[in-house]
Amino acid sequence: MDYFFRLTEEMLSAYEPMIPRWLLESRMDGRDTEFWAMESFGSPAGVAVLRQEDGDKILQYLYITERMRGAGRGSSFLLELMYQAHREGCRRFVTSYIQGEYPAFERLLMAYPFDQEEELIGSYRSSIQELLQLPYLQGRYGNVKPLSQCTEESLRPLYRSLVELGEDMVELPLKKQDYLAEFSVVTMEEGKPAGLLLVKQEGEQELSIPLMVNLSHNVAAPIEMIRFALQTASKTLPLETLCHFVVVNETLLKLLEKVGIHPAAKRMKRGLDLSYFEVYDQEVEDKLFEELLMTDYLEELL
Repeated sequence: MDYFFRLTEEMLSAYEPMIPRWLLESRMDGRDTEFWAMESFGSPAGVAVLRQEDGDKILQYLYITERMRGAGRGSSFLLELMYQAHREGCRRFVTSYIQGEYPAFERLLMAYPFDQEEELIGSYRSSIQELLQLPYLQGRYGNVKPLSQCTEESLRPLYRSLVELGEDMVELPLKKQDYLAEFSVVTMEEGKPAGLLLVKQEGEQELSIPLMVNLSHNVAAPIEMIRFALQTASKTLPLETLCHFVVVNETLLKLLEKVGIHPAAKRMKRGLDLSYFEVYDQEVEDKLFEELLMTDYLEELL
């Protein structure tokens, strides 16, 4: 049997392993962050993180444990989250994702009449060799460091900023072993991390760049990070190796298009008008009324 409920501070510890630390910390910074849980047969089975903004309920994170996937629990959890948002008086339920990156999640959304708009955020795929031929990607790196040389403590403020801006498209804090830390790069500003480009192995001949974001005042920092990652990778990997970029910032996307990197897929923002559930509420009320009438009729017969 599955149960869904909002987590209190006292209940949170059982679900903490499922939640990125920086989303957990957001509750301490005065932000309106909600943690919801799914329990199945007495065990934690999933968790969701949401926030409210201008009357909209925004889904930031949804996770179902691996052993519970494939049985419709994700669909049930999403339905519960949307219905609870409706009951709270929210106007819309909103979420964003890179099209094609999360097919299972996209299938969940297809069951409801979500509207959608394409955001200036997306992804791009090309080889190291092709990218290094672009004029803007030749030259020096600037003030950058490989991720392998950055401590967890030094990265913490950057993680928090990514969450606040809604650009936390990867699980934080980073598990360095999940990435190619010598190719992944951090841009520095006044001695502190202010931008991040991650490189991940996706197969023998493909690299993924699941996050690239610049929060520094240096508008050239994204190009410098790409230069470092590509030029460092080219020293040890075949030049035919494909690179798959995920771009999560409108300004950065425009900059990359200017230097010759054009996205093949954009991020979709999906929203559901929660008046959709008013019909459901009415059906429930009608059913309860019918049951009440039937009870009164039976009492009269008896």
